[in-house]
Amino acid sequence: MNHLLPLLARLLMVPIFVNAAFSKINDPINTAKYMREAGIGFATELFLYGAITFLLLGSLSLLLGLKTRVGIFLLLFFLVPTTLLYHWDFSGPEAMGALFSNAAIIGGLIALLAYGPGGISIDAKLNKVR
Repeated sequence: MNHLLPLLARLLMVPIFVNAAFSKINDPINTAKYMREAGIGFATELFLYGAITFLLLGSLSLLLGLKTRVGIFLLLFFLVPTTLLYHWDFSGPEAMGALFSNAAIIGGLIALLAYGPGGISIDAKLNKVR
């Protein structure tokens, strides 16, 4: 059973990041506007398409358990600044819920970083590490 837990953790996180990527892909104009309103006034499109790239590559990495550490760093590189820029808000329960939700996801990514992708992953097969 324990060998399934890292796989389950990875698979439960993937939809969050894929959904975030596709919401940006489906509405890049409003996403860029939202980014500018949050203070990213320079190279907005670069950051937007960078975020999409990091989200998709990180998600694929988690899904397959391939280059998992690199994928986790890509997702953290997206999620930590996003949390600080858009969700560092203590004005009410809904805002705090988004902040704590992101904090929990960051914690899950850090746990995967610390303990690895598990035995059911391409990394484990390539490295013979569990």
